[in-house]
Amino acid sequence: MSSFATRVWHLIVTQGILYPFGACMLYYPTFIFIDEWFIKKKGLAFGICWVGSGIAGVAFPLIAKYALSRFSFQVTMWAWAILMFILTGPFLPFVKRRLPLSTPSSSGSQQIAPSFLSSRTFIILQFGNILQSLGYFIPSIYLATYARSVVGEIGFGTTAPIVSMNAGMTLGFIVIGLLIDRCHVVNVLFTSAIGAALSVFMVWGISISLPPLCVFAMLYGTFAGSGPAAWPGIVQLLRNRDQAIPAGFVLSLLAAGRGVGSIACGPISEALMKGGWTLTGRSKLGYGTEFGILIVFTGMTATFGALGFGARKLGIIQ
Repeated sequence: MSSFATRVWHLIVTQGILYPFGACMLYYPTFIFIDEWFIKKKGLAFGICWVGSGIAGVAFPLIAKYALSRFSFQVTMWAWAILMFILTGPFLPFVKRRLPLSTPSSSGSQQIAPSFLSSRTFIILQFGNILQSLGYFIPSIYLATYARSVVGEIGFGTTAPIVSMNAGMTLGFIVIGLLIDRCHVVNVLFTSAIGAALSVFMVWGISISLPPLCVFAMLYGTFAGSGPAAWPGIVQLLRNRDQAIPAGFVLSLLAAGRGVGSIACGPISEALMKGGWTLTGRSKLGYGTEFGILIVFTGMTATFGALGFGARKLGIIQ
């Protein structure tokens, strides 16, 4: 439907509302079923499932760039829609829950226990998730523009950082999934947050050529992009106090929290760019460009992922 769009509101309805609604209906039941099938290696199972996002993120920019250079936008969208159906449809009959829907322990039949919404653990971790997400999407929005205007790249050079970021996510999902099965979730979130912040401040801030920019993108994808792989650990942490909490409900709330950041990130970054704030004294580095304020903002918000770690150290949460 979006291939026939001629107005912005057409894209808002199709790509902004209908597509996410359908994607969530396809996406989240799978996570609920994973929660039923896996116990000891649950974090790794979720991580491997999320790897698909990273692999697609590596392939799609290249495929889309090639298709758009050869065919029209409409033809590319039609082909992509057909490809999505072909790659997804035949597998749906095999995606099943482990327990019958009528089984009391089945995640699909559990009563939603809203009491955890007022727990300090959930509030602090969700607050950190939202604050971190305010800057999380800035690299994915601006890296191509940064590569073109600061580094001077054209063609594949503008796509390479995005591909590198998604490649880092592919690795990060596996690593975070493994760590979740072995470590406390707030320690994993701390590692992810500090790694993301350091990659921003120490690599992106000084990147004025393509190789270091791609290194930053891969590091950021590994530490920040794979953050959702830690969410099953948050589910388990909450379930330590109440086994009736359904995984799907918690995961959807965490995704919604990050969604708040995805909506706010655009206006915030645009306001920062229009504010004309530049960091003097670093004119030959990324900090001295018009993107300098975005680099600092991204790095600062990345540290909020460690909020749960600090709360645990202070004894506020267990």
